[in-house]
Amino acid sequence: MFGFGNFKTLAAAAVLAMAAGVAGAATVLTVDDTYPGAGALAGTATCSQTCAGLVAIGTPVWAKDGAKLFTVKPNDENQLKFVNLVTGLNFVSGTKTNGSGGNMSFATNALYILMKIGGGKENQTFLIHNTWGQGLNIAWLAVSKGGNGLSHYTEFGSAPPLVPVPVPAAGLLLLGALGGLAVLRRRRRAA
Repeated sequence: MFGFGNFKTLAAAAVLAMAAGVAGAATVLTVDDTYPGAGALAGTATCSQTCAGLVAIGTPVWAKDGAKLFTVKPNDENQLKFVNLVTGLNFVSGTKTNGSGGNMSFATNALYILMKIGGGKENQTFLIHNTWGQGLNIAWLAVSKGGNGLSHYTEFGSAPPLVPVPVPAAGLLLLGALGGLAVLRRRRRAA
């Protein structure tokens, strides 16, 4: 027989299943000289929600599991040109924030985040695209003894707000069915 405890369990499972479809998941980007990871590993960038790393320019290629290091001379003009070239957008400026020279975490609402690691000028810049559409927390973790601490990051644009995702029809049907079972249960008890 279908008990009230079973009903509560099924209802909770239905709500969790629908919430899981809407919620984003953290993304870990492996950052190295080449993609997919054949070069020297620099570290990892972890986004609290979905993001993508740039792995090829020309026709830009974005990956959900990594980012390639590129050479972008660390001044505002060169960084702006690089981001505009890759994205096909026309940003007028970016907002630069100095890093700690080590591992670092920060929050951002930017659409693109250009991160510069280490003190050199060769292959030490990578680009993250905020595919989540809202604020992200990003954590940089350098390879130990790699000299790849975060020099600075530059934010470009604002992520557009998320478009509400409609609850799938199957989820509504499931909730309706569970409600129907509850009504049947009450009628049986009353009889």
